[in-house]
Amino acid sequence: MPSITPLQVVAQQQEINQALSNKRSDGSLFKLLLSMAHAEMPRVEQLDFTSDASAPDMPAHHYRQPSLAQSDQDFTKQTQLTNIIANHDLANLKLWLCMHPQPLSARNDALHIEKDVIDNTSYQTAKSFESQVPQSIKEDPTMLYDVLEDLKQLNF
Repeated sequence: MPSITPLQVVAQQQEINQALSNKRSDGSLFKLLLSMAHAEMPRVEQLDFTSDASAPDMPAHHYRQPSLAQSDQDFTKQTQLTNIIANHDLANLKLWLCMHPQPLSARNDALHIEKDVIDNTSYQTAKSFESQVPQSIKEDPTMLYDVLEDLKQLNF
């Protein structure tokens, strides 16, 4: 492959720019110049990411990882965080959040979806989710009469 000098690259870029700026051009000259520039560009060899040169026992960084669930310590740290926010101390806030990352969720359960999230989905989605999750509440049809009697007292 012939080597390309920087002057040749600049000349090719000027030709491409002129072809782009020419509004009466049908685009064939631009396509030709682009294909010629692409063919002459030096190829970058593919890097091999399969072999890991770093030691396997060394962490990639020294930042603390956020926990997957809340603990009692997180609630005690929350008061310090709110004090920093109340003082409008942005530098200390960033430092505090780096040193004490907040947990990712309230519980360590990837399959748990909060009820308010399900309530804000479409009707079909909520019904399909209810059919997938077994109901733990046992319905008692004999309690319906008591509910109706209570409604009569409220004069509805």
